[in-house]
Amino acid sequence: MPEYIFKALDTSGKIVEDQRTAESEQMLVRQLQMEGYMPIKVTLQTASFWGIRTRAKDKFHLTQKEILLFSRELATLLQAGLPLDRALRVLIDLAGENSNLNPVVKDILEQVKSGKNLSDALESQGKVFSRFYINMIR
Repeated sequence: MPEYIFKALDTSGKIVEDQRTAESEQMLVRQLQMEGYMPIKVTLQTASFWGIRTRAKDKFHLTQKEILLFSRELATLLQAGLPLDRALRVLIDLAGENSNLNPVVKDILEQVKSGKNLSDALESQGKVFSRFYINMIR
């Protein structure tokens, strides 16, 4: 059976990191949910979660996969009842220092903490997020 690395929130809102063997990713997610955890990230032990880093004129360019994962993870954390700033901090912790997403989320967090709307913070990232995406958030 494959080995998976996971990050999940326990009932007190703390992040738990561990690895387990399971038949599939879906089976591991179900098992974690039955144990009272809210799975945030489940990956094969050798898989990369956030993708490949690329640069475009001093701003990071995110792939569609990275934007999808950012959106999905942020939605999950917000649905779990975390405030926006706490959810963004969790995403920074999940992404890790080598992630292309980390500097973008850090900048968004700082702007949200200074009083900007999430949509305005996303818009200030240049062409990282499309107009359509920003308007959906708005």
